Amino acid sequence: MPIDLRALPKVLLHEHLDGGLRPATVIALASACNYGGLPTDNPEELGQWFHRGANKGSLPEYLEGFAHTIAVMQTRDAIERVAFEFIEDMYHDGVVYAESRFAPCFHTRLGLTPEAVVQAALDGFHRGEQKYGVRWGLIICAMRNETDSLEWAEMAIDFRYRGVVGFDLAGEEAGYPPKKHVEAFRAIQAANFYSTLHAGEAFGIASIWQALQLCGAHRLGHATRLWRFHKLHHSSEDLDWLSAVRVHPVNDVLSKLALAVPLACLGFPLSALAGYVPFLTFYAILLRANVSWSFGPLRYVIASPLFHRWHHTIEDQGHDKNFAPLFPFVDFLFGTFYMPRLHRPERFGTTRTVVPETFIGQLMFPFRKQSYRADVSSAAPTPAARTVPLHRRCDDDEQPYASEGIERVVG
Repeated sequence: MPIDLRALPKVLLHEHLDGGLRPATVIALASACNYGGLPTDNPEELGQWFHRGANKGSLPEYLEGFAHTIAVMQTRDAIERVAFEFIEDMYHDGVVYAESRFAPCFHTRLGLTPEAVVQAALDGFHRGEQKYGVRWGLIICAMRNETDSLEWAEMAIDFRYRGVVGFDLAGEEAGYPPKKHVEAFRAIQAANFYSTLHAGEAFGIASIWQALQLCGAHRLGHATRLWRFHKLHHSSEDLDWLSAVRVHPVNDVLSKLALAVPLACLGFPLSALAGYVPFLTFYAILLRANVSWSFGPLRYVIASPLFHRWHHTIEDQGHDKNFAPLFPFVDFLFGTFYMPRLHRPERFGTTRTVVPETFIGQLMFPFRKQSYRADVSSAAPTPAARTVPLHRRCDDDEQPYASEGIERVVG
């Protein structure tokens, strides 16, 4: 029986405070501050509006929803309420530790000082922790399209013993590379503080490289462009032995290292690694064989060719199923296992992305602007009743966000 995910203790490391409001709270705060810019005053309709914006597939359009949430968070009481409800929602979702982030610069329109904005959020978090016991940390964001990132980095350092746990750089990536904010991250490093950085979501691999090499970020936010390397493997429309070698060299090296390095750190001899990696290579070829083997009683223990076909299929029945590459029991535990006995999928490939057919084209595919089929649309999921998940859905160019199961308005 699938486990109850809400009952499991969880850690949430990426959530935006001004992007996680309940629809009803947005409406109540808008009424309190006489903000008339909401598209509707019906909580359910407002949640659906946010949902549609989050599924447009464009980061700038996705960020438009923040205009409304920020507009209603301009007083101490409003900011504290949102922070308190954040902790309350985390409690009901089974989260035991959560890190929230926001840019205080957006919440000073009615005269609050940046320090007052941060303190209001901290007060709400403290009140929520006292009532629900959920541990938390606040990350202060600077905006990459501004030039004051050093000031916000210094503020994050000043509040490090009052609940602020890190510094972040957020906002639209294109045209605003991390290298323009190196001075702020040098201040973080000089103070032995922590940093995370939004990178690789809308700009590409160069943004990820700059975040790590030039800014020294301890964590990256999203980095979904890395999915392009593995997407090449999933683009094959024929699942057979030959498709097993349709792997980008970067993907191949990283996957081999992910398997070998942990074993080496555990003390396994090089002779064992020398046999382990080739074994997995041949096993990968077996999984892509054009057969319907399910491995009988071992079907839930180790991946079979039939399980792997459902892992690769673009048929509707296999959508969001069979995520585990090797051990199906992981999908069984999380309720995503799918392998019907009387049906074998026959449709594979990518649903939206156009992948080049030439070797050089595929080699350069992750580094170039993607082309999409115009006749495929992605339907938005139905919003939940209590709160609304507004994380953008995973299309062929993106991996799902780790926090997508946390049902809040925007993530």
